[in-house]
Amino acid sequence: MNGFKRISLKEKSNYDCIFWEDGGCIVYESRPFQCASYPFWSANLNSQADWEDIRGVCPGADHGRLHSKEEIDIWLDKHLRQQFLGAEEADRR
Repeated sequence: MNGFKRISLKEKSNYDCIFWEDGGCIVYESRPFQCASYPFWSANLNSQADWEDIRGVCPGADHGRLHSKEEIDIWLDKHLRQQFLGAEEADRR
């Protein structure tokens, strides 16, 4: 995953998210867009090999509800816009 960029609000000393407790997210219902759209980030979708790598570390990859290509494209577009705009401005568009 060359060129991988991650945005974190704050992390624990072991790099876990500050909202990760006892094997789960304590703000799951209100989690940020970045979390809600994971693992559908462009760096994870560049190739089959990249997706296979994510399947090894993300317990939700290839499980749960099947997301449409259109839904994933919307998430990818929103991520792209957030790279160039402040998050609040991107959400208003």
